[in-house]
Amino acid sequence: MVSLAACSGDTGGGGDRDTILVGISLPLTGDFSEPGKGVQNGYEIWRDEINAAGGLLGKQVELKILDDQSNADRVVADYEALITQDEVDLIFGPFSSRLVLPSA
Repeated sequence: MVSLAACSGDTGGGGDRDTILVGISLPLTGDFSEPGKGVQNGYEIWRDEINAAGGLLGKQVELKILDDQSNADRVVADYEALITQDEVDLIFGPFSSRLVLPSA
């Protein structure tokens, strides 16, 4: 299951951008790399379809995809970085319960 969450806070996130930045941590290497690459492909198709239809809330969508290496500790670090450093506007959560629970 993929979850979608808006990132908010006093810093305003990436609200000044002309695009909507979506942060995703996927297992592109390690035990879950095969399905992870399939999910990455799906997200890229989704982005292309959304952008071709005029974007999301009138803005083009960009994806920031990090490789969590199928590692629960890496997932936590990835999402912390996506939120605090990259200031993504949205987050798509992981799909494996082994990776979801630590990142929740």
